[in-house]
Amino acid sequence: MIVLIETLQQMKGYKDDTFFLAVSIADRYYAYLTDQEVAEPPCRVILAVTCLLIAAKVEQHSEPSITSMIKLL
Repeated sequence: MIVLIETLQQMKGYKDDTFFLAVSIADRYYAYLTDQEVAEPPCRVILAVTCLLIAAKVEQHSEPSITSMIKLL
């Protein structure tokens, strides 16, 4: 999942800070799932794209589009 986040970040030309924030969001989400004792984690591809989009909305100057992100997959 981390490799996918990194690949998408590089393809979109996002800053390194965006990558680190996306990984941090994913890590915190998995920690939350562990605390809630969720048996089956979500799809890692969807989680990677979602975390990168959230991070890009915070870190990037341009508004990222989910449509353009999906086209990269």
